[in-house]
Amino acid sequence: MYQYILKLYEHFEVGESRTTSIAELAQIWNCSTRYAKVLVKKYEECGWLKWHTAQGRGKKPLLLLQLTKLDAIYLAFDHYWQQQQFQQAYEFLQQHDVLAHPQVEGWLQQRYGFSNEDEREVFRYPYFDITLNGDPLNGISRHDMHFYHQIHEPLFIYCNESESVKPNLVYGFQTVDAKRWLFTLRKDIYFHDGTKLTSEDIVASLSRACEKKILPEARFTVTSSYHFIIELVQPTMLLPRLLCGYRLAIVPAKWITDGAQGIPPGCGAFYIAEKNEQHMRLSVFPKYFQQRPWLDDVDIIFTSNVNQFGISAIPFDAHIAQQKIIFQEQGADFILFNATRGPLRDIKYRRALFEAIDTASFCLTEEGETIATSFLTTNNRKQQATVPLPPLDFPYLRIGVQQIRQHANHLREAQILSAFLTAHHIPHEVTLMPIHATTEYRLQQYDIFVGGIAVGEDKLLGWLYGLNSDRSPICAFLGSDKVQNLLEQVAMCEDDEVAMQILYEVEEHLIDNYILKFLTHRQHVFYIRENDPFYNIQFNTHGKINYKKIYRIE
Repeated sequence: MYQYILKLYEHFEVGESRTTSIAELAQIWNCSTRYAKVLVKKYEECGWLKWHTAQGRGKKPLLLLQLTKLDAIYLAFDHYWQQQQFQQAYEFLQQHDVLAHPQVEGWLQQRYGFSNEDEREVFRYPYFDITLNGDPLNGISRHDMHFYHQIHEPLFIYCNESESVKPNLVYGFQTVDAKRWLFTLRKDIYFHDGTKLTSEDIVASLSRACEKKILPEARFTVTSSYHFIIELVQPTMLLPRLLCGYRLAIVPAKWITDGAQGIPPGCGAFYIAEKNEQHMRLSVFPKYFQQRPWLDDVDIIFTSNVNQFGISAIPFDAHIAQQKIIFQEQGADFILFNATRGPLRDIKYRRALFEAIDTASFCLTEEGETIATSFLTTNNRKQQATVPLPPLDFPYLRIGVQQIRQHANHLREAQILSAFLTAHHIPHEVTLMPIHATTEYRLQQYDIFVGGIAVGEDKLLGWLYGLNSDRSPICAFLGSDKVQNLLEQVAMCEDDEVAMQILYEVEEHLIDNYILKFLTHRQHVFYIRENDPFYNIQFNTHGKINYKKIYRIE
């Protein structure tokens, strides 16, 4: 219906009567004359045009467009929106090239933020059109983790304010030797499907994590519905911190035994009430065991471009009141040189490459990147000047590029390194590594590893994970007993400051042996409209909204 009225603006001016005919309109609309008559009658009844049939032989009717083109676009846009065809609504505006129009911006803004629908407080929010992994254990992206925070719960949570771990699903716990841990669960915690959470669910969830080597090797024992034991093969005082991870969120044992297909029920503040290609609606869980969120529903609209809305990665037009927020990400991109096997076991090659590669050439300063000398921005060392590459007969080098998920990788950094090697006539090849490649695979297949790590909220655990994990095989590329001894000290350390100093010593050792070449730190910059619809919103360090903290002030 709307596509036909919009075609008229290519042939008629608003407010100007012009002679035409049903046959001419049928030709414009590429339809039958019978259907053209139906459309004219319908548009006239809506008040969009006037159709005057002249009296007398040979006189043509007059058509007067009364609806402006922008109004017609709005009606079509609103129709798509009311039908929850959000992608089509946005693409329609793109098609007519009106996204930058102030009135169109107003249409979009009115549809986001707070609203009251059927006595429920709803927060509507645009989000990237992405593929989400519904199973917490298999989540990889920040987008996955963002939604797990709203839907699922781990045994412990990390508190940013106190920089410490506190029990969440756990009521109490104790250990004597950091190897055998006794846990007591909270009572009356429910999953979204109405079933009660018990120790069986904990053991099923954590056993699955052990199988994927996300948790250290351990044996689990259920002693009652609310008590269970974890016996670690290798003792660590960091177990509660490890259990804060949302990939270790607890899901029902039955869901696992039934095949672990689809999205598992959580026990978090919100549950998925509706999900399709257009949007996802989160509704508050009435039996949530913590403080109930103020919101009743969060309606997340998937769109290919969120920059037109209340939160943007690029500045809004100058006339729009806005606030710039910068989030400094802890972590770094880096290059690893394999000293465990292959040609780079010879330190002369590692040292030559390490000292000749210019870190600044990898830094996107216009995007807020800064040169890194550690995983933590607070631990910056003095930057070492580059030196010319000595005349060595370099061997053939195989470079592996870390893939985080599909279309998210460190290929840009690898290409810069490749250009450097090519300029110095060093034979090499660059390949994207399999996403789930093991440390052993990387050690055997590659001489150089290009990747990165985001440390996260728990700096100690994130730093340790960055140095010694399957996704980032830094320590394995050195294969040093000294480094492994230092990491074991961290695992048993009860003083965070001492543990952080030990990790800093590990970094120094890796740098001194020309294994770990830091490249850049990243920043996340966001612009937020200072007026409606977005206010009283809290963000995490990745610029994601915490829906559990949103409320409205009149």
